[in-house]
Amino acid sequence: MRRSTLLLIFQFLVPVFQICAFGLLLNDDFHNIPIAVFNEDKLLGSMFLKEINTKTINQLPVDSIDDGVKLVLNGEALATIHIWSNFSGSLIERFQNHEKLSTDVIQASSIHIRYDTTSLLMTHFLNEFFYESSLAGDPIYGLTKANMRDFLGAAVVIGLAFLQAAGLSAVLFIIDKTGGLLDRNYVSGVTSLEVLGGHVLTQLGVIVIQLGIILVFATEVFGITNHGSVLLVIILSILSGTTGMCFGFLISTICNNAVSAIMLSVSILFPNYFISGLMVSTITAHEFIQTISPILPLNLPFEAIRWIMLRGRGFTWTHVWLGFLVMFSWLAVFLVLSVIVIYLKRRF
Repeated sequence: MRRSTLLLIFQFLVPVFQICAFGLLLNDDFHNIPIAVFNEDKLLGSMFLKEINTKTINQLPVDSIDDGVKLVLNGEALATIHIWSNFSGSLIERFQNHEKLSTDVIQASSIHIRYDTTSLLMTHFLNEFFYESSLAGDPIYGLTKANMRDFLGAAVVIGLAFLQAAGLSAVLFIIDKTGGLLDRNYVSGVTSLEVLGGHVLTQLGVIVIQLGIILVFATEVFGITNHGSVLLVIILSILSGTTGMCFGFLISTICNNAVSAIMLSVSILFPNYFISGLMVSTITAHEFIQTISPILPLNLPFEAIRWIMLRGRGFTWTHVWLGFLVMFSWLAVFLVLSVIVIYLKRRF
């Protein structure tokens, strides 16, 4: 480590950049969302538009609905609002004679909104903003106003821990081999297990510091919800980092150069992240994904950290201890495979 001070500093700064990028991007306080507005009704229609939060919605008045659609097509607005000319009269009639209403009256007394649904997250937010129901009861789990930051943030905590540790250790043995240090260790009588153990103990300190940075920024700076035990979150995060480190060691023992190590680790990690339910829960995924995802290193740990942080469950809850068990099992598998690969390469 002393030989690579700049690299070590970089390893401490990378988690800061990553968690800050995540926290700033997934901001629940959306503002200045451009919406094209064509209002043909100057009474109740204007009153409705005045009640819209101007901090959240940036109303762009247009002279026709076609002009509003053009703004959306050109990427200058995310939706259109069209209020018909007979909106006020039709709305009054709708309240006074709600038992016998024609389709024309219902259409005229409605606010017509069209979205650019290619921006899925923004579409969901606008749907909630314009159509928030007053009939929904208190949620069983979570907050009344659900948000993506908490759902993704819980998984990102251990996901970043795994990724950072894997990246830190994926080239360690390669550096030792190319520098001749590994051969000198073997000549002096050091065993493969001792070499691996030395790297594990050395890198563990770096991982703990990285995790501390990630957790502080996630919970204190960006306010990711945690209703559960902080100790369980810390232990699972350290376990995730240690497992990622052992995965990196395995990659480092298999590959002969840094380029192949990076390519192999990226090829394995990114599909694993998506299949494991980082972005969306695998409960609604294809049957094939539901079958293979529980045996992956991160699927059940992702669920475990969400049960801890978002639902406040403890270690005795099945979903929680299963996450710990899977992570610990993969840690052991990666360690054993690393030792076997080192031994076989020494012999052959």
